[in-house]
Amino acid sequence: MDFTIRDMNKADIPSVLKIELTCFDFPWSESMFMNQLMLEDIALILVAVRDDTIVGYVIVWLEGKDSHILNVAVDKKWRGKKIADGILNAVITQSVNKGCSRIYLEVRKSNRYAQDFYRRNGFQVIGEEAGYYGETGENALILELILD
Repeated sequence: MDFTIRDMNKADIPSVLKIELTCFDFPWSESMFMNQLMLEDIALILVAVRDDTIVGYVIVWLEGKDSHILNVAVDKKWRGKKIADGILNAVITQSVNKGCSRIYLEVRKSNRYAQDFYRRNGFQVIGEEAGYYGETGENALILELILD
C-alpha cells in the first residue's frame, strides 16, 4: 500500500474532521484541530495521504523526553492496510529525532482494537486512570513504549 506521511496543515482539517466524525462517538471539533496547529513548538501533527486523499492522522505533544499521543485515527475504509503502522512509525522516528525517550497515550478501557494494535507494537499498560473520559466516565488505560 503506497501512502505518505506529512505534516498536517490548515487545509487538511475538513478531511481530518470527516475521519474524526466517523471514528469517534465524541469527536474533536474543528477548533480543537486548529488550536493544535497553532502549537507548532510542542505539537507533532501528521497526516497519512494516499492518492491525494487523507486516510489517517495523529496529534502528538512533545513534552520534554516524552511524546504524548493525543489523537490518532485511520479512515475505516483504509483500516487493515498498515496505515496505522506507518503513522506510528513516523511518530517513533520523529520522537527519537526530537530526543524523546518514551511515547505514551491513553486508550479507552473498552477499545480492545486499539489496545491490541499498541501491544503488537511494543506498548505496555503502565496504569489506569479512573473516569478519564468525562463524557462517559469510562476509565483509560495508560500505555507506554520505551524508545532506544
